[in-house]
Amino acid sequence: MFRLIARVAPVTRPTIPRLELLGAAIGPASTISEALNFPLKTYFFWTDFMIVLGWITNTEPWNTFMGNRIKGIRELTNVEDWRFVPGDINPADLLSRSCDWSELLRSRWWEGPKWLYKCPEFWPYKEITLPEETMIERLSS
Repeated sequence: MFRLIARVAPVTRPTIPRLELLGAAIGPASTISEALNFPLKTYFFWTDFMIVLGWITNTEPWNTFMGNRIKGIRELTNVEDWRFVPGDINPADLLSRSCDWSELLRSRWWEGPKWLYKCPEFWPYKEITLPEETMIERLSS
């Protein structure tokens, strides 16, 4: 079962990393298992934005906006369950690109990427790194 989320950016101009963080904060809700009345044993959370993974795993203090979202993510999920997926194989990215209905109907969005059907040791893996320049978001409001 997959849950893909797309949101429209607010009128104010937050940074792309902050928008990606908002997307990550929405995803962990356990609404799928609640709606199905079927407990899921294992969750994995995917993002194609390495900065967000760095923020989630970094234990440094954050400004209020980011700190509240990161705290919420950490309360609802295990940090170890967050993974990186390259943007070119991320089916959720179809919703943020120009894509017509016929393309969406033919896309992998409905089934997810083929590698997801394999054992986790065959899934894409990339070491989580946090570029130094992104730390400016840490204390700025």
